[in-house]
Amino acid sequence: MIKNIEFRKPSFILIIILLGFPQLQEAMFAPSLQTIALNFDISIASAQSTLSIYFVAFAIGVLFWGFFSDKFGRRPALLWGFVIYCLGTGVMLTSSSFNFFLVGRFVVAFGLATGSVTTQTILRESFDTQIRSKLFSQVSIALAIVPGIGPLLGGYLIESYSLRLLLIVFLVCGLSIVALTYLRLPETNVVATTRNANFFDVLMRMLRSKRVWMYGFFIASMNVIMSIYYLEAPLLFPKWFGISLATTGSLGISLAIATILGASIAQLLLRNHAPKQVLQFGNYVLILGAILMFFFGYTATNTLLSLILYMGGMFFVRVGTAISLSNAISLALEDFQDVYGTAGSILSLGYYLAISVLLHIMSVIHTGSLLVMPLYFIILALLMIAMTAMSARND
Repeated sequence: MIKNIEFRKPSFILIIILLGFPQLQEAMFAPSLQTIALNFDISIASAQSTLSIYFVAFAIGVLFWGFFSDKFGRRPALLWGFVIYCLGTGVMLTSSSFNFFLVGRFVVAFGLATGSVTTQTILRESFDTQIRSKLFSQVSIALAIVPGIGPLLGGYLIESYSLRLLLIVFLVCGLSIVALTYLRLPETNVVATTRNANFFDVLMRMLRSKRVWMYGFFIASMNVIMSIYYLEAPLLFPKWFGISLATTGSLGISLAIATILGASIAQLLLRNHAPKQVLQFGNYVLILGAILMFFFGYTATNTLLSLILYMGGMFFVRVGTAISLSNAISLALEDFQDVYGTAGSILSLGYYLAISVLLHIMSVIHTGSLLVMPLYFIILALLMIAMTAMSARND
C-alpha cells in the first residue's frame, strides 16, 4: 500500500527522468571517444580514460549522495547533485586541455550519481514491497530503449554537428532537471528530520545481513550478464557468424524488446505472487536461455540460422534478468527502511565492486569460444537459484 501521505508521492514521470538521464547521458557520450582523441590530439587509449574515471567518480558519488540524502533530505541531494553535474559539464564545455576535460568528466559523474542512488531511495521509501516491485518493473520497461537510442542520438549530434553541441545539450538537460526537481519533487524522507544515519553503524549492519549479500550478488550478476554480452558480442559474432560490427550492434534492439517483455511478465506475476517467487521464476528463465545458448553455440556454423538460434537463447537470458532484477533491487534493503539513503549507497558501491570482479573473471576465462559466455551465465544462474532456495527455507 502506498504510504498514507499524498504530497509525499513522487511523480512517476519525474522518477523516470531522474533515473534514466544518467544512463542516457552515458549512452550518448559513448560514441565521442574518436572525436575526443582528435580534438585533444591524444590516442584512443587515452580517450578511453574518460570511461574509467567516470565509473570511479560515479561510485564515489553513489556513496556520498546516499549518506547526504539521509542527513539532509532527498530533494537537496538531487538538487545539489544535478547542480554539480551542470558545473562539471560547463568545465568540459570550456576545456582547452584534456586534463581539464577529465576533471569536468569526474565532476559530472560525481554529481550524476545522485540520479541513481537517491531516486531509487525515493522509490523504496514511498511504496511498500509489492507496489515497489511493480514500479521497478515499470521503470525497467521505460528505460529499456536507452541503450538503443543513446548511442544513435549521441553519434548523430557529434557527426552532424560537434562534440560541443552534445555537451550543450547535456547542460540544457541538466538545468531543466534542476528546475523540474525544484518545482515538482516533494521531500520523501521524513526520517531525516528525526534521525541522522551513522555511516559505519549502517555499514556494519549491512555486512552482517545475509539478505544484503544475497541480493547484492543477484544485482551484480544480472548487470554483469548484460555487460558481458555487450563486451563479447563484437568480438565473437563477426568471427563466428560473419556479420559486421554495425549488424552486431543492431541486435541490441532484440534485447531491448526482451527487457520490455521480461519487465511486463514480472508485473503480471506480481499480481498473484510474492516478489521472491517472481525473482526465482526469472532465474529459471535465465538458466534456460543460457543452456540454449550453450547448445546452439556448440552446434553453431557460419550461418544466419545459427546466429538467430544463439540470439534466441540470449533473448531468454535477457527476459529472465528483466524479470528478476527489479525484484532483487526492491527486496535488498527491506531491513534498512530507517536509513534507505546510506544503505542504498553502500549497496550500490558493493555491487559496483562485485561487477568489476565478475567482469575481470570473464576477461580471464575468455577464449574466443561461443561456449564460455553461456557457461558463465549458467554458473551465475545456478548460484542465484541455490541461494534463493536456501533463503526460502530459512524464512
